[in-house]
Amino acid sequence: ILPAGKLVNDDYCDCPDGSDEPGTSACAGIRSSSEEAAPPPSPLFVCSSSSSSSSPLSIERTTIPVSMVDDGVCDCCDGSDEKGVKCQDSCGAMARLKTDAEQKQQVLRNNWIRKKETVLQIAANVKGALEQQQAEILSAGRKIMEVAKGMQNSAARFQAQQKIQELRQRLQMTAMLLKMDLGPHLASVQKCITSDPISEKLFAGGSKSYVAKEYVFIYCPFRHVLQRAVKPREW
Repeated sequence: ILPAGKLVNDDYCDCPDGSDEPGTSACAGIRSSSEEAAPPPSPLFVCSSSSSSSSPLSIERTTIPVSMVDDGVCDCCDGSDEKGVKCQDSCGAMARLKTDAEQKQQVLRNNWIRKKETVLQIAANVKGALEQQQAEILSAGRKIMEVAKGMQNSAARFQAQQKIQELRQRLQMTAMLLKMDLGPHLASVQKCITSDPISEKLFAGGSKSYVAKEYVFIYCPFRHVLQRAVKPREW
């Protein structure tokens, strides 16, 4: 064991394995070049602040390479690596910053957990509503089919067939949403997003005298996207 800062990196090999000169080339070639020989671990200096228990705030154990000891630069937060340089003790400030960052991270984590639980609950409610809707559509379809059997009026039968076709489309959409196993994404099924009015002049151009239509786009996740005119053309 050598005194830190005195015989380390003094451009002279004091240790048989050359481990006292990690920052110089004085010991080059001393270590065995065979593939079996593993390089010795780099010697480390433990900052005094790492073992201090006087402060109510704790910081992680800090080690630095011995080559950074007494090099004129304060590397330890308490300056224990420099004997000839006056270093400002910043351990308390570092510990407070670390504590504040951990607390903010915990708040963000808790908020995320609460939001996730809310989304999962909404998704479960939507799934239950879809299953109920599926049962209601099937029941309504059976009733219409029973009534349609005894209809003599061709117009009435046609209307019944149209209604049955509409119910089949709704049933297919509901079955698709349930089969896709969307998990938490089911929470967005019940919401539709409407864009701000967009003038067709942005895309089609036109003269100054041309009165362009305005459209809004309605996006319903996993269902459909609609384009609607805000109002009829006016001159």
